[in-house]
Amino acid sequence: MCSLILATCSVQTLSFKPSIKDVCIDEALLAETVCPVSMERVTIAQLDARGADLAAVDFSDCFISTLIADSGTIPSRTIPRPAVLALRDDTLVNDEDVEGWLGQQYFTAYPGDLGQYSLKEALEHYPIVKLLARFSRYRPFWLKDTEERPARKILDDENWPILRDLLFKHDFLTERTDVPSAGPASPFYHLKNRELLVDLDHPAETVLPLLRDLLRAIPQEGQ
Repeated sequence: MCSLILATCSVQTLSFKPSIKDVCIDEALLAETVCPVSMERVTIAQLDARGADLAAVDFSDCFISTLIADSGTIPSRTIPRPAVLALRDDTLVNDEDVEGWLGQQYFTAYPGDLGQYSLKEALEHYPIVKLLARFSRYRPFWLKDTEERPARKILDDENWPILRDLLFKHDFLTERTDVPSAGPASPFYHLKNRELLVDLDHPAETVLPLLRDLLRAIPQEGQ
């Protein structure tokens, strides 16, 4: 049940903040942008957080045996140091190495200041940037215009039409209507070079024109 609650926090924006206490979980999966959830005195044998933004996850007196992570993982400030950190090309068990990797991931995402805002505050203040971050962490190859909840969290966002057009303009988005699938015909979207869009603190040259247009679009949003 607890694993299901955590998985739900990865695909839905809940109207309340779930609280999980005093349990042991064998395997848990957190993906994409995880909604707020609190864990207290929770032991997790294996937590798969590849590509997940855990910033809204509160840990208190918790233990993680193995954390599976990658370059897209953003740990929360309160995440406990796992005994084993399993990366794509390496496995870290030394406490200092594990803490160093987690710290680098966290402070790369939230460096402390961005003008008068921290990066976290900036993303919350500018919904179109936050939407881009959500889309870049969306795991399936195709984003389909269906009733699937993770897809709807992107497609129903009021900033989606603007973001979609800018991604088209800068050749980061492909749209197709001929992808075989069940149900009525609907557009499919694929985000190209998504790995370039995950780390906006160190943008590649090819990403800069898109970022400039995003910044120009920000004043058009209701603030």
